[in-house]
Amino acid sequence: MIISITDGKARAEISTLGAELRSLVVEGRERLWCRDPKFWDGSAMVLFPFIGRCCDDRYRLEGKSYTMGLHGFGWKSEFSVAEQGENFCVLELTDSPETRENYPFAFCLQVGFALEGGQLTVSFRVE
Repeated sequence: MIISITDGKARAEISTLGAELRSLVVEGRERLWCRDPKFWDGSAMVLFPFIGRCCDDRYRLEGKSYTMGLHGFGWKSEFSVAEQGENFCVLELTDSPETRENYPFAFCLQVGFALEGGQLTVSFRVE
């Protein structure tokens, strides 16, 4: 799902898939990468809980081995909408049996997007 927010001076589009900022238009001009699939279809991925790649896509914790692909799983997870208004939204990802297979922790990741005065603020909260 794509969520649109605006403050009258700027407009942003955020995908619930990966809490990814897909478009930011300020003063009538797109300010983000155009997502050309010939090169890269992403624009502003949320990388959680890892940035980069683990050696052999695995890591060890307390003697147990876990699989973790490139940049973790946040960028390919569906976030829920925790809050939404005309100029803001907060998206949320929480642990599940599927995430616990590769990341054995309880967590709540919130990504907030807010437009004010033509400026975008993005905030992150992890519990």
